[in-house]
This record gives sequence, structure tokens and C-alpha cells, in this order.
Amino acid sequence: MRHTHLFNPERPRRPGAPQPGTHDDNRTDLSKLTAVIVEDDFLSLVETEYSAEAAGLSILATASNPGDAVAAIDLHRPDIVLMDINLGKGRDGIDVAIEVNRRFGTRCLFTTAYSDAVLKRRAQASNPLGWVNKPFTSQILLAAIIAARDQLKPNN
Repeated sequence: MRHTHLFNPERPRRPGAPQPGTHDDNRTDLSKLTAVIVEDDFLSLVETEYSAEAAGLSILATASNPGDAVAAIDLHRPDIVLMDINLGKGRDGIDVAIEVNRRFGTRCLFTTAYSDAVLKRRAQASNPLGWVNKPFTSQILLAAIIAARDQLKPNN
């Protein structure tokens, strides 16, 4: 069974999830950063969402297939997308990343077990914010999100 969430902006935070902006260190405060997670594996989605929310990132929606991903990104216009590459049959995460970058100017941080040179060359057309190789820890994801946020700052 495919897992798909397309949440509205008023969706409640998961019980026990830290509230955005509770970090003392401004460098790691991600409370103003919004994201959509695109992941077809339910357990990976839950782990990624939990780690991102624990870091203070505001998750606006999740999607498990290309069509729902584009719809969620169009609806919510997040700052970044945490994008898996392998999304099952049909289009992959690189195709979606290229489309949302072209249509909405939204950039992706790829969270994937696939990171060979051919894929990375193909993904360059999406102007990616970086790569996080699976499996990853919360600390690795946090560091990648901070680096992605820093690339989005107007002063850079």
C-alpha cells in the first residue's frame, strides 16, 4: 500500500514533537524554514519527518509519489524539499526536482540511497541543495539542512 499525505497548512504537529524555535543556537534554529518531504518508504518518511521536526523544521506536507509531490509543492511553496530519488514506478525524484525547480524555483535536498555519478550529473539540472546518503543519522540530516538553508540566504 502506498503512503500519501497531502496535509493542509493547519495540520497539527505530532504529539511530543518540539515546537519550532526552541533552539538556543541561532545557527541551528530552523524554525523559519519550511519543507515538504517526498519519500515512498513509510519508515524512511517517518524517520525523516521526526528528525526534521526535532530540528525545528516546519513540515508542511509529505508525499509518496511524483504527482502528489508536485501538487504539495505547488500548494505549499516550501523553502526546501527533502526528496527521495526512487519513488517506485514512473517518474523519479530527479524528474520531480527538475520540474519543481523550473516551475516554482523550489530546490531539493536529495535524501537517497542512490548517489552514483550518473544520477548526480542528471540531478544538476534541478540546482540541488545537496545530498544525504541513506541511511543517515539525525545529526547528518540536520547538518545537511543547515547547509541547504545557508545556500538559500539572500546574502550568499
